[in-house]
Amino acid sequence: MWRWAAFAVLALVTALGARAGYNAGADEARAAIDAVPTRDWVVEDTPKIMALVQAKTSPANLKIVARQGDVRAQQLVGFALVFDGADDPKPRDEGRTWLEKASARGYARAQTNLGVMYETGVSYPKNANDAMRWYRKAADQNYARAQYHIALLYMGGNGVAEDHHQAVAWLERAAAQGMSDAQSDLGDAYSDGDGVDQDFVQARRWYRHAADQGDPRAQGDIGYLYAHGRGVAKDYAEALRWFRRGADQGDAINQRHIGTLYYYGQGVAQSYAEAAYWYRKAADQGESEAENSLGLLYVEGNGVERDYGKAMRLFLDAAEQRNASADVSIGCLYNMGLGVTQDSVKAMQWFRRGADLGDPKGQFDVGALYADGRGVARDEIQAHLWMDKAAAQGEASAQAWLQKHPLKR
Repeated sequence: MWRWAAFAVLALVTALGARAGYNAGADEARAAIDAVPTRDWVVEDTPKIMALVQAKTSPANLKIVARQGDVRAQQLVGFALVFDGADDPKPRDEGRTWLEKASARGYARAQTNLGVMYETGVSYPKNANDAMRWYRKAADQNYARAQYHIALLYMGGNGVAEDHHQAVAWLERAAAQGMSDAQSDLGDAYSDGDGVDQDFVQARRWYRHAADQGDPRAQGDIGYLYAHGRGVAKDYAEALRWFRRGADQGDAINQRHIGTLYYYGQGVAQSYAEAAYWYRKAADQGESEAENSLGLLYVEGNGVERDYGKAMRLFLDAAEQRNASADVSIGCLYNMGLGVTQDSVKAMQWFRRGADLGDPKGQFDVGALYADGRGVARDEIQAHLWMDKAAAQGEASAQAWLQKHPLKR
């Protein structure tokens, strides 16, 4: 009798100990989740977020909390399984189940991230309609990131009829909640007159909201407004101040803008060496315009030793990113035989690539080769066609050519 009583007490103590361990694990997991930065995080942030959480708790503890119905844990467990890199579909299937559980319970972050996964085809078949369905569920809860994604779908006509007015309306909802990406994009809409009347003052207002949150893109956009006198008096020194704020965060576009100010001596003492320094910082990050600009310095021998081979490599890197200016730069090297054997046929091929992407200089060069019959059969009609395209974009050389060479009727 006493023996059985002792066994019963031992079993109870063991169970209580297990329960205590279970609760301790759950408490540890909740504390780890609470320590995650409160700002919105998206699918692309998953590895970083999981590293932060798993440094403080175990996947087993996260699952305990997920089973208890914590939607934050369900999303984390779901992401961990979906993105574990394994080829086995079972973890991915289980991960989707956890994400769908959190979404079904109305967790706006999970709903938004499911939308992103459907939109991009991550772990789900790409489906813009399903993406919109999940975005709307989260947006109806006034979740800013979901509203922002809906704006992007309308802007690109992805899964819905393209409607830039609707896009702006959704951007405004997200921007009003302080979402910097939406504020910056809303600034773009006002700057370009896209979906709203063009208004550089409003553009600067929204850029400033984003810039004050540390958004380097918006900081650069404010700098661009000052550099070109749009909505403000032209002020290169103020432009430089804003470009530096973005560049100090490592933003390649702002670094390239600083290079351009040094190239032309705008707001700073003119210096090709400084221009090359800033272009190189941006080019090292793969910024295609900076690659083309640095390549041109190598062609000119300004700020760097002239080197057509380095120029060509930079142009080719930029051209791989469909940079039309780089296409034209490569065409120029072939056209003039700089660092390569002169080849008008190849020059025409590269000029045409740039021209087809809308580059006015490339359109002029294509027209010029047709006019001269170099690299292609001489064709007066084609020459005028391409010169007209270039002139319509304000290319002064094309406008002058058309005045000298009126088309004979």
